[in-house]
Amino acid sequence: MRGVLAVASGLIEAGVKPGDSVLLISENRVEWICCDWAIQSVGAVTVPIYPNSPPEMVQTIAVDSAATFGIASNATLAAKLKLEGSLRKVVLMESEIAGWLRDAPRQLAEVGSRLRKISPDDLCTIVYTAGTTGVPKGVELAHRNLVDITRAAIMVHPISDRDSSLSWLPYAHVFGRINEIFAGVAYGGQTWISRGPDHLAEELQEVQPTVMCSVPRVYEKIYAAVMARVSEASPLRRALFNWAVRTGASFSRTASPDPILRAQRGPCPS
Repeated sequence: MRGVLAVASGLIEAGVKPGDSVLLISENRVEWICCDWAIQSVGAVTVPIYPNSPPEMVQTIAVDSAATFGIASNATLAAKLKLEGSLRKVVLMESEIAGWLRDAPRQLAEVGSRLRKISPDDLCTIVYTAGTTGVPKGVELAHRNLVDITRAAIMVHPISDRDSSLSWLPYAHVFGRINEIFAGVAYGGQTWISRGPDHLAEELQEVQPTVMCSVPRVYEKIYAAVMARVSEASPLRRALFNWAVRTGASFSRTASPDPILRAQRGPCPS
C-alpha cells in the first residue's frame, strides 16, 4: 500500500490528472502492479502495452489512447515512446519510479480526494488487442468491470486465503491481470511472480502453487509433450498411464466418490 501511495504521489506531482491515459510498458514485476494501482488511485486510466510490441504499434496505441504520460521499465522500452502529440513525459521504473518508492508519500490528501470521486462506472483501463490481424483495437473497461469479474471468479472457484498462485501471464493481457493479481488480492492468497515461461518448470517445483492460470495453447503444448512421451513408453507404462487417466477422470466427475475410487485416486491434499 505504501508503494502504491508513493507512486501515486509522484504521478500527481508529475502533472497526471484524473481521466488522463497513462501508458505502462514493462515485463511483469512488482513495480508494474504498484504503477497500475497508483494510476487508478489518482483517477487516471492505465493503458498497458506488451513489452515485445514493435515501436510502430506502441506509437499507434499512444496516439489512439491520447496518452499524456508513460511509464517504462527501462530505457530500451522507453525508446519506443515518442514525445509527440499529447504524450509529454516518460519515466523509468529503474530511476524515477524507484525514487518515488524510496520516498514517503507526499500527496495523501490529494490521493484520498481523488479516490473518493471515482465511481464504479468511471473508465479504469484501456486494453489493446495484440494487433496480429491489423491495427490494435482498444477495449475500454470501467472499474466495475474488473471488480465484477474478480468477484465472479472467486464465487465460482473454491479458493481462499490458504491458496497460493504462480503469476506468469503478461499483465498487459486482462486475463492475467484480473485472475492472477486482482483475484489474489480479493481472496487474500499469496502470489509469486514468475521470471518468465522459460523458468516455469523450475518455479512450479519451488513454489508448488495451488492455483495457476494459463491459456489454452499452453495446455495443448503440455498435453502434446506428455502424449509424445507416452507413445514412446513400453506397453506396460502406457497401460498404467491410461488407467491413471481414467481414474482421475472418474474422480473429477464424482461428487461423492466411493472408498474404492478414493483409494485408487490416492489421498487428497489437505
